[in-house]
Amino acid sequence: MDADTWQVQLAPGDGLVARSGRVLLLARPKGVEQESFTAALREAIEAVVRADAATPGRRVARSVAGLVAAADDDSVPPLVVVAATDDGLALLLVGDVDVEVVGAEGSVEELSGRDAATWVDRVVRGDLGSVTARVGPGTEVDRRSDFGGGTVTASGFRLTPVRSSTATPPAAPAAPVAATPPDEPTTATDIAPQPGSVQESSASFVAVSLTDPLPPEELTPLPVLDETRAVQVGAVQVQGIVCSRGHFNDPTSIYCATCGISMVHQTHNLVAGPRPPLGVVVLDDGAVFPLNEDYVIGREPESSAEVRAGRALPMPLDDPDATVSREHARIVLQGWDVRVVDTSSNGTFMATPGAVDWTRLPAGEPTTIVPGTRLTMGGRSLVFDSHRKH
Repeated sequence: MDADTWQVQLAPGDGLVARSGRVLLLARPKGVEQESFTAALREAIEAVVRADAATPGRRVARSVAGLVAAADDDSVPPLVVVAATDDGLALLLVGDVDVEVVGAEGSVEELSGRDAATWVDRVVRGDLGSVTARVGPGTEVDRRSDFGGGTVTASGFRLTPVRSSTATPPAAPAAPVAATPPDEPTTATDIAPQPGSVQESSASFVAVSLTDPLPPEELTPLPVLDETRAVQVGAVQVQGIVCSRGHFNDPTSIYCATCGISMVHQTHNLVAGPRPPLGVVVLDDGAVFPLNEDYVIGREPESSAEVRAGRALPMPLDDPDATVSREHARIVLQGWDVRVVDTSSNGTFMATPGAVDWTRLPAGEPTTIVPGTRLTMGGRSLVFDSHRKH
């Protein structure tokens, strides 16, 4: 969105709108758990804005989606996040929310999180006329308002880009600022593991909310999920501990993954409960897969016997050069651990957080990975991350 500033007009209501620079959050929390989640969400957004005030959109989307994926469904309120990217706006919708995007030429696109099994994630590019978001009953925005920052009570907002003012308005719209040309598509040569060093992917991103993989120390979960891809939470029972507020956690957790309360002084009595998502896998094209179930990764994972039998989900990797096997690897969830099994002929390579070398996984043997681990398979790469960090 080519604009010097944002004008934000508010609609009265019982939700809240929080603004931090070029990021807007609209939510309607109900109850203590949703209020706590919203507070954690605001803190995560503030942390990203402190690191990147100009174009925080992709990193904000990564953080918000990671928090949503790791939280109990009941603790996540309906919400909308709008954040600036280098060439537009990143939009993330969860639950009973609606967004209207008006283009500079008057085109209108309606988005809703109501029917999504997980969330809706989009990047809209170029000059825009306005973005209007609402949660709950529709209320017209107060055109006299101009929200500059902080947190206020409201049920919606309209964001309008404000260009530089001039003494005499131009007779015709200025030519759109050309977006920076995308990088060339990643090839197998670009990201293949090289001896003695860990190389990052230089994939080109199209209509996604993820930049090139960050260094391990900067990784936050991400966030783009293809809105047509829905993954249902599994019902696998595992042994865990419960925080003082009743949230189920990994027995090794220092902090509750849902509310963030310290678990250090909690009595660690093991109880059985449904396993929450163990994190997310982010592909180099920006797609995100919540880790609720096992996956088969490859060029044609749908043909796998595990997928056909319903014991795993497919994680397809588009690879015109055929450097990725049809069934290249598997992700296996065992207890609270995430494990990778190489099932290919040309290998799967791993780089743990902070590592300077790639390590080839032993064929056919499960290898436990930790948040921040990167993997390469033929000409493609992915990263595993999670808010379940100890």
